[in-house]
Amino acid sequence: MSDTTKITAWVTLLGLIITTGQALTTWIDKRRAESLARIEQQSKIATEFLKMLIEKDTTQPTRLMLWDAISELPEHPLSVWAKKKHDDEMLFSARMAEHWKVSEKIAREKGSTTDEIAKLQAELSEAVELKDKAVREGRTDDAGVFHTKIVDLETKIADRRAFLTGLAEQEAEINREKLAALGGLSRELTPAQASAVAAVINTISVEFVAHLEPSAAERIRMHLPYLLAAFREFGVDDVGLGLAIVAECAHSTVWFNSLTEREIAGRSYEGIAGNIEPGDGVRFRGRGYIFITGKAAYQRMGELLGLGNALLVSPDDAARPETAARIAVALFMERKEEIVTALSAGKFEVVHRIITGDLARVGPAGEIYNRMVASLPVDPASYRVFVQFAGLIERENVKAMMKKWADAGWGVQGAGSGGERTAAAAGLAEVRYGRATDATAAAALARLVEAQKLSERPMTTVFTPIINPGVLEVWVSSK
Repeated sequence: MSDTTKITAWVTLLGLIITTGQALTTWIDKRRAESLARIEQQSKIATEFLKMLIEKDTTQPTRLMLWDAISELPEHPLSVWAKKKHDDEMLFSARMAEHWKVSEKIAREKGSTTDEIAKLQAELSEAVELKDKAVREGRTDDAGVFHTKIVDLETKIADRRAFLTGLAEQEAEINREKLAALGGLSRELTPAQASAVAAVINTISVEFVAHLEPSAAERIRMHLPYLLAAFREFGVDDVGLGLAIVAECAHSTVWFNSLTEREIAGRSYEGIAGNIEPGDGVRFRGRGYIFITGKAAYQRMGELLGLGNALLVSPDDAARPETAARIAVALFMERKEEIVTALSAGKFEVVHRIITGDLARVGPAGEIYNRMVASLPVDPASYRVFVQFAGLIERENVKAMMKKWADAGWGVQGAGSGGERTAAAAGLAEVRYGRATDATAAAALARLVEAQKLSERPMTTVFTPIINPGVLEVWVSSK
């Protein structure tokens, strides 16, 4: 092959390569443009989907569909994330569906059990009347038969009430799981916190509250278990806080007598508190153990309790005992720290204002709260007691006094050394405490000190905010 021929061949080959390269470049550019166009189109679609997802009124089924749609955009950077979100939402929905299923079963059982208790109580009332009549007429045998029936009915009623309490506890656990999943006020408790919650529930028992208001005992037995279940759900671990909740509920409902405002009251709410549509005032009038009023409040509480729009769809649900209890406790738990601080300082009026916004009628709720505080059982072992003394009091006498307290169960500190002699105690005869709910224990200890006759002065109790909860300080001198 001549040199000319070779050159011609190479030039031809080079031209072919250039032509092919140009075609390839054109193809690549076209593919890149098509890919960018697809990505841009998918980004626009994803943007629209995301806008719909963050809309407040988008329903859960629609959200699932949108997550699934985004996950099907193969070239979009959010597709993997959307797939995981879709799967997580599916699992969440399945759990919620199961929770609602169990809740509905519990609601049915509570309804039938409540009806059963009402029938048993009617039979009991009749049996008591027949027994009394038999006694008056001297029919001893008949009176004995009716007495046996009364005992049997009382046993059945107690059993049904215990079952009702168990249902309330089951519902509280279900609600706790739902709120935990939704990120609500419910929280996981440490063993110490769980123990504190149990102590609160044991202290504020049905028997304790019913004893304070015998005329409302039956209603207390019916409604208080729901509040105690909500205490467990939300982790109410302070006795004062628990008493304040019960006091406000008792005041608002006249001891659980009425959980819904009259329609005429609702008319005054038209056009305010989120009530926009005609009739909203009556529709969203006050309901619950502590009334929530207005459409905005119903919506907020529904979201807070993980109920979505359920209270907007069915406002009457706010007056159902289990929901009313959760609303009441949630209102307190939202501002727990502030409320506990006020209660520790003995300022119930501050708590009343926080919860109701009303200072004018603090009296009834405050009176109920104070009665409960004054009636609290005293557990000496739960207190640490310190003694400061002055004057002519002999240390050995102080040691003997402190030993008697320890023998009575008080958590006396420094009993071996016989307390602390200090000039600061001169002229004093008082027991100091730092939490309002410790007042009863302080008074009990003051009576013990006074019985020892170490001082010529009568013992008094003094609220001293700087003292820690569960601590009592005895300050005493000879004169």
